[in-house]
Amino acid sequence: MPERSYRRLREEERHTIYRMGKAQYSQSRIAEALGYSQSTISRELSRNRGRRGYRPKQAQEKAQKRLEGKRHRRRVIEGEVALEVRARLERKHSPGK
Repeated sequence: MPERSYRRLREEERHTIYRMGKAQYSQSRIAEALGYSQSTISRELSRNRGRRGYRPKQAQEKAQKRLEGKRHRRRVIEGEVALEVRARLERKHSPGK
């Protein structure tokens, strides 16, 4: 399986997406120019489109807000559940299903 390298779109790339979109370039051509998959560009446009269409500043703010929301979530296992998990892991039980 090929190694995947994940990277987030930067603000400058969002401006490029906007300009190329205004110039009527296809999503495939935009993706090729930026080195992303076509599905990444498609998701970017659908997630960050507002009432007035895709705008890079708004897209950056929306993406930043989503990222900040993810950073603060942390799962904590406490009490009896934590004890049970530890006990099962010590007995070599799989943490899956």
